[in-house]
Amino acid sequence: MKKFNDFRKTVDPGEIKTVGYRFIDAMAEYMDRVQNTDQKVVHYLPPDQSHAFFDEPMPAEGRELDEVLGKIRDLFLKYAQNMASPMYMGHQVSHPLILSALAEGLGSAVNQGLAIFEMSPTGTMIEKRIMRWLCDAVGYGRQSDGTIVSGGTAANLTGIMVGRTIKAGFDIWRQGVAEPMIGFCAARSHYSVERAFGILGLGTQNLVRVEETPDFRMDPDRLRRAVKQCLAEKKKPFLVTALAGCTPVGAFDPLDEIADICEEYDLWLHVDGAHGAAFVFSEKMKPLLKGLERADSISLDPHKMMFMPMSLGTVMLKNQKHLDRTFNVAAPYLFQKTQRDLGCLNLGERTIQCSRGFDSFKLWVCLQHYGIRYFGAMMEHCVQMTRYLYERLREDPDFEPLHDPQCNILCFQYVPDPLKRRNREAVDAFNLEVREALNRTGQAWITTTVFAGKRLLRTTIINPRTVKEHVDRLIQAIKETGAKLQSG
Repeated sequence: MKKFNDFRKTVDPGEIKTVGYRFIDAMAEYMDRVQNTDQKVVHYLPPDQSHAFFDEPMPAEGRELDEVLGKIRDLFLKYAQNMASPMYMGHQVSHPLILSALAEGLGSAVNQGLAIFEMSPTGTMIEKRIMRWLCDAVGYGRQSDGTIVSGGTAANLTGIMVGRTIKAGFDIWRQGVAEPMIGFCAARSHYSVERAFGILGLGTQNLVRVEETPDFRMDPDRLRRAVKQCLAEKKKPFLVTALAGCTPVGAFDPLDEIADICEEYDLWLHVDGAHGAAFVFSEKMKPLLKGLERADSISLDPHKMMFMPMSLGTVMLKNQKHLDRTFNVAAPYLFQKTQRDLGCLNLGERTIQCSRGFDSFKLWVCLQHYGIRYFGAMMEHCVQMTRYLYERLREDPDFEPLHDPQCNILCFQYVPDPLKRRNREAVDAFNLEVREALNRTGQAWITTTVFAGKRLLRTTIINPRTVKEHVDRLIQAIKETGAKLQSG
């Protein structure tokens, strides 16, 4: 059997092109089906059947590439979750720009190691330029910097870890946590904030969730009272984690007011902007982020609202020296001296990860081609379609929107007339059934959450190819699914 690009033979560029085109063909056919013809979000496959498809011994001698491509088409692509479908309005996972996927393939082939400069002399500079662009965009000065991470979870962990180091008042890296350090977060903070407190040995019992205002934003008055209570109890407050686009409803905390409190009490301010910080690139949405530049650290996930493939997250620090203080470990077998006037060039010196790929390359390629205004237009379109969905639901007596959406996330309940006379538990159970039944049809795909004591249907419109026609189809599909469930 002929092996593709056999290491025992001279590299044949023609062979690489031939096989590469076949993978490109598979990608193009998939996109055509998902976006133009079928548009189903998923062809539902029970877990046991999916398991059976791939339950096989590891191949010893391999297979012909034709057979492998057949399995890719018939098993993986046919039953994949199709984020490219304009009817996908579920989790905060975007339909990535196809150019970014192509760039990722090239970057993977070159396989630069971003931990040390000598393993990636050009890749390092591309990543540093990406971080400079992002730091400039959020309003940070020239002393700022950041690093690429896998996503919001790693970014939040890093930001909180740096805050712990800077605010501890002693060498916490060497000595460990000597006394309880108290952090404050929004009531609807991502689970990664609590997880970070556990990982860092801070203790989840030392994370205080601050009550929110009626529009689901952190209440600055309650935050101030919580900090004062902490001090009255002779405890050490050190950090506030605020939200720029919370996961359940997309709300934005009042960053300026929170920053005032952090400055007054000398607290580290970390903003979890994994979803919403990218709105700095939209003139229409940017006012939601007023005060963002006052944060000590910021999370921003380009694999969300910048439409990159997973994974690509970032964390930014207002003062890059704080990164150096936090990750101050000698590794002479790896980190060699570099030209310091260009800043830190051994990027692994400033991050939890050492081995990692050239994830920033795909974003750099897309920014070079499209320009940042194009990204802003895509974001604004998604927000506009969410606004359209909200207006449609508000006019329909069968739906009850929970909130006026601030961005591209919307929660609501479907309560047709027969359900209006039922108790809350029955309505909650019905909405959960509707979501599960709808998603299995593949006509559309949404999520669910429990919020404000209700089981809600939840949408995130994160595909710029979703238009009003698709939103209308979603509403109709929900109604049809609900009618079938009610008729038994």
